[in-house]
Amino acid sequence: MTITRNPATQQNLDQAKLCLELFSCDTENEVTDVLKRYELFYTKEHWKEDWYTYGIIHSQMSDPLGALSELLVNSSDSLLISKCKERGIDPYGEEAPKSADVAVKKLLGWDNNALTKLPKKEYEKLLGMIIGGNDRDTITVFDSGEGQAPNDFKSTFLDIGPNKGSNKKDIGFTMGRFGGGSSATFEHSRGAKYKLIISRKNPNISDCDSDEIGWTIIRYNQPDPAEEGKYQYLHFSGEVGRFSARTIQIIPSDQRPFDRDINWDYGCIQKLYNYSPVNNSRDLYSEINLLLVKPNVPLIIHDDGNKGKNQRIERTVSGFLNVVGTKEGRLHPRLNNKPLSGQFTIDNEGLHQKISWEIYVFEEENHDLGKLLKGKHVLYTLGGQCQYFEPGNIFGRNKVRLDSIAKQCLMILDFSDCNNNTNASLFKADRETLRNNEFKQSITKAITQQLSENKELKSIALDKEEKKAGELSTPKAKEKLYEDLSKRNPMVSDLFSPGKSFNRKKIKQFRSRRADNTSEPQYNGRFPASSFDLKNPDQYSEAVARNWEIGSTAKIKFSTDAPDDFFSLNREGGHGWIDVYVDGVKAEDESTTAHGQMTVSITSVKKRIGDKVLCEIVMSDTQKKARFRHYCYMTISQKTNKPKPRIGVKAKLPKTKWIKKDEWPEYDMKDGDVAKYLPQIDTFIFNEDTATLQEQLQHRPQEKPDITMAFKEAIEISALIANKEIKETDSPEKFKEIMQFSAKSAVVLTHDLPQELTKAKKRAI
Repeated sequence: MTITRNPATQQNLDQAKLCLELFSCDTENEVTDVLKRYELFYTKEHWKEDWYTYGIIHSQMSDPLGALSELLVNSSDSLLISKCKERGIDPYGEEAPKSADVAVKKLLGWDNNALTKLPKKEYEKLLGMIIGGNDRDTITVFDSGEGQAPNDFKSTFLDIGPNKGSNKKDIGFTMGRFGGGSSATFEHSRGAKYKLIISRKNPNISDCDSDEIGWTIIRYNQPDPAEEGKYQYLHFSGEVGRFSARTIQIIPSDQRPFDRDINWDYGCIQKLYNYSPVNNSRDLYSEINLLLVKPNVPLIIHDDGNKGKNQRIERTVSGFLNVVGTKEGRLHPRLNNKPLSGQFTIDNEGLHQKISWEIYVFEEENHDLGKLLKGKHVLYTLGGQCQYFEPGNIFGRNKVRLDSIAKQCLMILDFSDCNNNTNASLFKADRETLRNNEFKQSITKAITQQLSENKELKSIALDKEEKKAGELSTPKAKEKLYEDLSKRNPMVSDLFSPGKSFNRKKIKQFRSRRADNTSEPQYNGRFPASSFDLKNPDQYSEAVARNWEIGSTAKIKFSTDAPDDFFSLNREGGHGWIDVYVDGVKAEDESTTAHGQMTVSITSVKKRIGDKVLCEIVMSDTQKKARFRHYCYMTISQKTNKPKPRIGVKAKLPKTKWIKKDEWPEYDMKDGDVAKYLPQIDTFIFNEDTATLQEQLQHRPQEKPDITMAFKEAIEISALIANKEIKETDSPEKFKEIMQFSAKSAVVLTHDLPQELTKAKKRAI
């Protein structure tokens, strides 16, 4: 084996000592102190810049866990590639495994579908992640994979040029073929965004030509806060650092509950300082299990807890399909603890592309499901990794009508059998969008068809709808519904308030007010906007720092001449952008603009009570060039229990009784009758088997629970209105006539009313 060294790095500096000191740091400030002590922090000749552009870095993933999973996937892929080369197999050659399942079986001797059964000693040194630091915001990922020699850093770890493309797209058993690489993590670190990289080439593979460990540290240097900074990496005479090979202790045995040394000899170590804090290891564990649907190698998360609080724990990530999907009691009992499965084929560029799918329907009472999925109900996967996810909207389409169980469902699409060109035409590096082309549209149509034709899903949904319809028909549910309606509509409040008459004048005023609101003209403003001014800026100064209740959305208001359609994609000139950063970390926001007022709503962040945070709000034009920038300080405060608004008068509900055909004689009713009022007992009698309703159900039997419930509610409200307008004792025939007309109107309403009515009841309850 020929060993190559670079004499340019032979200096008086002890690079091994410097590297290991940086590795032992737990915070950004500690890293800065070490660099200053070695007189490297300010010396420009030691920092290479303009190789990572701000645009490339910040156009990748906005989700910090998604970016972190990209790093983990790269380590997992590197491990299998290394094992392949150890056996003398070219990963790109004909002899190489064609899928992850085959690779894991052939190279590691494991069953990829039973990773949870592996003894920990078989994989604990292959791939791991450590969470540490005072605020649990220092992340270390290590692997015993292929590794890189110092001379190869520039073409691997330090190369994310857009023209290069993935170097793994032709390796069939890897997971990260279409990702953006581990550089996606930079955006989610704060401050200097330090990232330490240490690597040594696996000495057991034939093309290893170095016995040295290479290393560098990357930082974000922003001398002027008003301008974009530069990403830089540390170098010595143009080369990354290096020192002779040695064992590095990742975790010492005295750190319980680990109880064992975890040592590293080759592969890669990457350490992120001041990363988006991981406040809950259980949430992190669940999220990564979902993103790594079916990983190649189990991952041990070593959670060091908040420093000094002795909260160290370990969790093993084996992927959703190994851990969550088959756990007893989680899935709907009708599925016998197994998912539904199938496949469909789509023609793309003249070739048949097979896509497999599985649908997991969970028990409704599974309270952890919402925390796990967080709106992810359709996963697009490739090689066991989630490439993209969608919410459950497709379950509620008219052709599907499974909205009642949408939140209980998870559909996993597997594109592993599609060729590289097809997958490249669909997936993007950011994992947050897909290319909207004919192939994507064909996939959506195919999913819709698969869901609409699945009898098992239809049956589960129907059972739930019938059960829910029964629950929503109770007197208590009705009372809460009417109270909820009363809060929103003064007409309803008058209707159910005892001692008041139905006020036609108020109805006309209410309708007029609604008409005025809906006809308000659109504000055209200017685009790009020429003004964007923070309202009440004194509240957001560092000295005042307005309160932000923990767990709540923060709303910040601006005056602007941006048009009402500022965020629209269909407007000439494109659309504008609002980006929000909380303590340097990109945050989720919902922004709206109307008539010269813009409201930026920032989703709650994982902070502690008493923390002072700095929010940066940036308005950009169509080129994503920042035009305006505001800085707002806020203090995380205790959530206040605001009293719920009370309605002035409690709803006074009449007595009601629904009868079937066999009870008609008792109340002198027939098939055409809809309702009857009995003043002596103050009770409304309603005909459930009225011909009007039964005729409608014949045409839409699959919607029986919803239609029946909506029809009943419409008729009951109509009866109340009719009884307010005319006295039943004076004109019973008039009441009968009105109710027959109302029944026909109610049938028309049932086309749109069921879903809205159900939502209203759920809100009220």
